[in-house]
Amino acid sequence: MFASTGDLVIFAIRAGLKLGQQGRIAYAEATIKRELVLPLPNFNPEASQGTADGYFSGQGKIYLEALPRLKELYDKSIKGQDLSDSEKREYVEYYLDFKREDDIRAGIIRGDEIGLTTEALLSLVKVRQWSLQKSPFPSAYQRILGTLIEVGIDYFSRNPDSIDSKSATGRALLGFLNSIDDLDLASGEPDVLAQKLFVAAIESISENPDLLGADRATEHLVETFSRGLVADINRHVAKIGEKDLTKKERLYDWAQVVLRSILSSSGSVILENPSTYLAIDQPAQQSLVSSVGRAILDLLIEDETLNLENLFTRRAIDNLVGAALTTLSEYPSLLGVDNLGIKKILSQVAGELASSVKELGPDMLPEIMRIILEKTAVNAELVWPDGFQAPTKHLLITASKELLEELAKPPTDGSKWKPRLSRDQILDVLEITLDEVVRNPQWLIEMADGTDAYLGAAVKAAINALEKVPPNRITASTAGAVIKEVIRAISRRRDFLDKISVGEKTGMVIELALENIVERILSDDADRKTRWALAREEVFEAIVEIVLDQLEQTGMSPESIQLLDKALEKSVQRLASGGSWGIPEFIDEVTLVMNGGINGE
Repeated sequence: MFASTGDLVIFAIRAGLKLGQQGRIAYAEATIKRELVLPLPNFNPEASQGTADGYFSGQGKIYLEALPRLKELYDKSIKGQDLSDSEKREYVEYYLDFKREDDIRAGIIRGDEIGLTTEALLSLVKVRQWSLQKSPFPSAYQRILGTLIEVGIDYFSRNPDSIDSKSATGRALLGFLNSIDDLDLASGEPDVLAQKLFVAAIESISENPDLLGADRATEHLVETFSRGLVADINRHVAKIGEKDLTKKERLYDWAQVVLRSILSSSGSVILENPSTYLAIDQPAQQSLVSSVGRAILDLLIEDETLNLENLFTRRAIDNLVGAALTTLSEYPSLLGVDNLGIKKILSQVAGELASSVKELGPDMLPEIMRIILEKTAVNAELVWPDGFQAPTKHLLITASKELLEELAKPPTDGSKWKPRLSRDQILDVLEITLDEVVRNPQWLIEMADGTDAYLGAAVKAAINALEKVPPNRITASTAGAVIKEVIRAISRRRDFLDKISVGEKTGMVIELALENIVERILSDDADRKTRWALAREEVFEAIVEIVLDQLEQTGMSPESIQLLDKALEKSVQRLASGGSWGIPEFIDEVTLVMNGGINGE
């Protein structure tokens, strides 16, 4: 009658709700520590020891092998040995329970008058057998299912119709409940874990009903997610052992959070990628689905040095799960032959960026992981060469490391000021950087192979120039914008990093150009009225962008840097003397001076 454990629990919850509506107590003693007690309507016919002998000699013979205690009583009775009064009651009770079950299956006993379906009525009989220890299920397993039924009745008492096994919520929960079969009953307190996961499943599914369809595909998807997570939990419990109860409790809590995130985040991704996630009958597709939870749970539990647990909030995990699901939907091969592709990325990010992020703000690490996953989905083959095997070759991780290491370095000796970007500003710069890598991975290929660190050099050049700005002249936001412009420029023209000599100065083109801007506009020698007008965030950013664009057009020669300085000097002198100044005029002036000088005019 019951296709699965999930069916049994769903029908038992519905039966309990229905009996409650009829003014009956469906059960009152289902707790983690006590056996389940579930009274039923009185369908019992009159019976005797002889009636039981006849039943178990014929129709009920199938129950003897499954229950040693029942077989012991039957053998004793059939051989004419005396049974005590308590044994007679127990023996007849066995008969009544199993005869009732047979009659329900045959349609002889019906629950129509109290509003119960055959399946719901049969579920009550099964649960009652647990309480009387007349079930072949292990007691720990009975305790798990009893706990789930209790939670379900409590939760759905206000909205009993939503637990229908044909509804979207019911089908999704059925998928989760079928994963309970995989719990390791010897792992210690499996009922506590089952309760945590079931509450997470109920709340997550109920909060997202429109994202789930009432069909077998959705049920199968949720079951695959859940079975994968249960397998991962069993694996971690086996490693932890029985002594470290604190770590085991942390594992259970994080498993609950990860399941919530997977179920909550999966809906929108499923709708956008139905061919990937709603057709998961093949083992490869099942691995694709379950790998996300495994990657994140392993990251949180296996970390021994970075203390990642303190950095991850529920929202951060939601975002990370969504990014991982989307990335895998775009590139299923990213999973890898060992099903650990996502885990490799996250572990590599944590290991490579931990020290830099510690200086800049540890709470940004989950968001950096999300950004890297999302950008990976745009062009995975190019940003992770070598067939997704070596995470050390992942260009986005390499680029992030170079950027963050430079931002985290202390000010150089003799510097006047070091821009300290906020969390959001750093993440904004990171996104721009990774976007440029995705658009043109070639400019980082050499860096990933270890022959040079172009991005790090670019950021270092920008910061070196900005460190020459006297304090309180520009904001950190402006500094972040300058760094972004530098990254964009170098992604287009790598020769911005060429070293040249201009007069007594030697340095990269990008660094010398920025130093000219700083010297003419922001230094102590600059006119105060000029500083006031040109240090405004949007104006200073525009000047940097215009100058770098013009250098791209005229070339990266020492002569270009000298002409740039001449154009800047002319522009600020006009402003200092009370003349007009605007962005269009500045563009014209820089273009005229630099092009004229280059062309010999």
